[in-house]
Amino acid sequence: MCGVQLIYFWSFVVAVMVFALGAGVSFYEGVVHVLNPEPIRNAAINHAVLGLSALFDGTTWWIALRNFKGRMKFSSLVGAIHNSKNPPSFMVLFEDSAALIGLIITFAGTYLLVRFGLPILDGVASILIAVVLAATAFLLAWETKGLLIGEAADQPMVDSIMRVANAMEGVAHANGIITVHLAPAQILVALSLEFADELKTTDIELKIAELERRVRHLHPTVHRPVREAAEFRRVQRRGRTSLRQF
Repeated sequence: MCGVQLIYFWSFVVAVMVFALGAGVSFYEGVVHVLNPEPIRNAAINHAVLGLSALFDGTTWWIALRNFKGRMKFSSLVGAIHNSKNPPSFMVLFEDSAALIGLIITFAGTYLLVRFGLPILDGVASILIAVVLAATAFLLAWETKGLLIGEAADQPMVDSIMRVANAMEGVAHANGIITVHLAPAQILVALSLEFADELKTTDIELKIAELERRVRHLHPTVHRPVREAAEFRRVQRRGRTSLRQF
């Protein structure tokens, strides 16, 4: 489990360390330039560098957007990012979006600085970039923290598994379900089931195996059930209780 969750761990580290550190440095430089403003010596070179940066970052942003968006509508992007269980798929889009916004702010600050002769605007632009980076860090950390600590599967999948369990012959009642994302395409599922009293231990084992097959057929991302729970179920059966765990 620890190995497959490294993707969530490092996504969280990137969000917190890289963007938060960048925001801190940008904010510090902005404050310094506000307190001690200096004029730009060669605005043309700055504009040329910003133009090339916008070209390169804009290209990678468009590629990242196309890869993540697919055939979705633009109005569905926010919901798709929120529901995504694969942080790297939207992290590049976040990073490039933050870079483009930062370039726009920098260009605007440089242009207004030269236009009105106000060197203080260079520092103001740096502070605004710091705000953008901090907001990006917060959004990425918010989207990855749930996956890092163990985010449940989507409700439609949970409801589907419960319907399958309740429809199984020999299952008196499905008491509850716990799901945890181990990786983008791996979900751990634990079910609490109550079987019919007339079923024997071997019958219950067959029912559990059949339920596993049905669930995996409908939802291939289900990694495995908690098999250890079957041992608990057998102990409980010897104690003559009707509660069964799966």
